[in-house]
Amino acid sequence: MVTLSGFSRSIATTKNFWDAFSLKISQQKKTILFRNGIKAETDWTEYCWLRDWFSDLSKLSLRIEKMNGEYRVWGSSPKLDYSASSLKDAHFFYHFILLMGVRGWKIDQIGDSLFSAKKHGAIYTIRKLKNNLFNTESAKIRMITPLDSLIVFFTESEMYECDCTNKTVLDVGGYCGETAVFFWSRGAMKIIVYEPVLAHHDFIKKNVRLSGIKAELHEEGVGKDDGTILINYDYTNQEFGRLDEGKSQSDIRIKNVKDVVIKSKADIAKFDCEGAEISLVDLSNETLSKIGYYIIETHTHVTSEKQ
Repeated sequence: MVTLSGFSRSIATTKNFWDAFSLKISQQKKTILFRNGIKAETDWTEYCWLRDWFSDLSKLSLRIEKMNGEYRVWGSSPKLDYSASSLKDAHFFYHFILLMGVRGWKIDQIGDSLFSAKKHGAIYTIRKLKNNLFNTESAKIRMITPLDSLIVFFTESEMYECDCTNKTVLDVGGYCGETAVFFWSRGAMKIIVYEPVLAHHDFIKKNVRLSGIKAELHEEGVGKDDGTILINYDYTNQEFGRLDEGKSQSDIRIKNVKDVVIKSKADIAKFDCEGAEISLVDLSNETLSKIGYYIIETHTHVTSEKQ
């Protein structure tokens, strides 16, 4: 059923809106013509997010157009002039800019694909590179990451604020190294990173080098026992893990979490490992107390109830 507000947004944003409504029934893709000039072959789900995004852009006096094979989003409120190779990438960066504003960051565009981010005296420059990668720099760090990793650094990392001065941090679920860079910028002495996706280690190694981080890298995930497990996935992004239900499959190496905790000799542990944090539940208090401070993002009800 199409809601009244959805119906209104469809009429306001879509030329062939009756074709768009038929997507909900047909479950097939059709070419939809939007009033802003964008043409896209979509199913119902894709159409709804495009319709709602284009509606939001209009309310903010932002425009989108296709130029030279890229999608350009531009306007003055907020000031933005950004191009991406796909609608999803353009939307993702737009969402990032708005999310940063909500989180209290002051974002200014200071050049072609070059932005500054300021908050509480911290100043970063963010430059878009090729292949939807971003170079981020401050007085303390430098890193090169995909956009979703950049979002983690500036938004999720707020949950990791703690005194890391001269401390060892165990970082389980390292993704592209953005949290290792964050803890290093907060004064950590050493970062121990566990990340099972080998492709992510290219970014981790690069960012460790760029920021001069003293790091110990492990191409493994964590679990109850040593071994390997089969992961289903669609994308090897920050949500890759045992809770994924995608169509592709990959074997990843697992290190038992008891040894990981004990051997790390860490002062602080961060676990954001898409369900693997469940392995902490069965550890004894004696083992858990080897590390004095934990930051855990839970992905199962069992883990949450045991906290």
